[in-house]
Amino acid sequence: IVFVRYAPDMKSSQLISLDIQKGEEFALTEGAGLQLSPRWHPDGQKIVFSSNGEDENNFELYSINGDGSCRQRLTYSLG
Repeated sequence: IVFVRYAPDMKSSQLISLDIQKGEEFALTEGAGLQLSPRWHPDGQKIVFSSNGEDENNFELYSINGDGSCRQRLTYSLG
């Protein structure tokens, strides 16, 4: 399971992975900005999400592996 955990000030958030069988959580993302709307890619290996971590006024789409590696920006547009 992947979910969003907000910081106490609600100005930033991170993606968290939960291993249901082990009951363990680990952060998939780190840093500034909001990481929102995680969805598993149909391949079951990657997660697609939106983030404003590079520009607080603009959200872009990113993908990341299920273990938190290989974060990749997918879109480059204002709006």
